[in-house]
Amino acid sequence: MSKKYKHLNQKDRDRIFELLRMGKTQKDIGNIIGRHKSTISRELNRNKHKKLKTYLPDSAEKKAVKRKIKGRKRSYLEKDFKLREYVIEKLKDDWSPKQIEGRVKTEIGKYINYESIYQYIYSLAGRKQNLKHFLKKSHRIRRKKNNRKINKSRILNRIDIDLRSKIVEKRKQFGHWEGDSMAFQAHKQQLATQTQNAKAG
Repeated sequence: MSKKYKHLNQKDRDRIFELLRMGKTQKDIGNIIGRHKSTISRELNRNKHKKLKTYLPDSAEKKAVKRKIKGRKRSYLEKDFKLREYVIEKLKDDWSPKQIEGRVKTEIGKYINYESIYQYIYSLAGRKQNLKHFLKKSHRIRRKKNNRKINKSRILNRIDIDLRSKIVEKRKQFGHWEGDSMAFQAHKQQLATQTQNAKAG
C-alpha cells in the first residue's frame, strides 16, 4: 500500500475521525487510509480543535484550508530563506533594491525584481525588522506603481491658444505677453517664462 505524502482532504479527515472513535492508533489509521503515521500525527497536532482539545473533521478542514490560503499570500522572499538572507544582508550594506536586483543572479543564482524587494520591506515581516531604515529614501507606506495618480497642474479659466485674437498672433502690436511653462516629473519645481512683444505697430 502506497504511503507517499499528499494533502489530506475532507474525506480523509472524516475517516480519521471515525477510526479515532474506534480506538485505532495513529499507525493503524495510517495503514488503513494509506498514509504514513507521521502524516496522521501532524494532522492531529496541527488541526485539533483549539477549545475542545479534540479532533473534529470539519474544523480540521477549515484550519487546513485557511493555512493553505495564508501560505499563498506569503511573498517570494518570505518563502525563500537563502534569497531573503541575501537581500537583507545587502540592504544592511547600503545597497539599493535596484542594485540587489542587478547582482543577485550573478552572486547566488536566483532572481528577484526590485519592486518585490520594496514590497517585502514594507510588509509586516519587513516592518518588524525595520528594513526601511536601510533605504536611502524611505516612505511611511509603499504604494503600488499602477495605483499612483499623476497630478497635473491646471490654469483656471484658461483660454485656448487657438482662440486668441488674430492681431496677437501676428506679433506686430506692442504690449502683448506670451508665456510658457514646464513641469518636471522628478521635482516639485516648475519653470515659467514670459515674453513681451517689443515691436511697435
